[in-house]
Amino acid sequence: MSAVRTGLVPLVLVACFAQAALAQPAPTTAGKRLFDARCGICHGRGGTGSFMLAKRLGQDKALLAERSDLSADYVKAIVRNGILSMPGLTRGELADTELEVIAAYLERPASERTARPVEAPK
Repeated sequence: MSAVRTGLVPLVLVACFAQAALAQPAPTTAGKRLFDARCGICHGRGGTGSFMLAKRLGQDKALLAERSDLSADYVKAIVRNGILSMPGLTRGELADTELEVIAAYLERPASERTARPVEAPK
């Protein structure tokens, strides 16, 4: 009987963890959702932040979600401290947990990105 129990317990634990993993959104999906909701108004297609980045750094650097040169630490520093016309965001405006997810999303591998040109507002 104990052999059945010892074999059954790991099987039940594996099943529980597998179910929990399936219920969680993929990190990229969660990061995209948070980025779109919290940053997209300025840093999405047609946003002021994207327009300003295109003017300052070129079209290939305009859309943050499509760049491959951003480290999570850099993103977190810029978000908290601000840069040029972008104000820093406090922990009350954007929680550390949200910032971690967004920074990880922006640091994801280049293979998970698609590049499209940014059109400047008229």
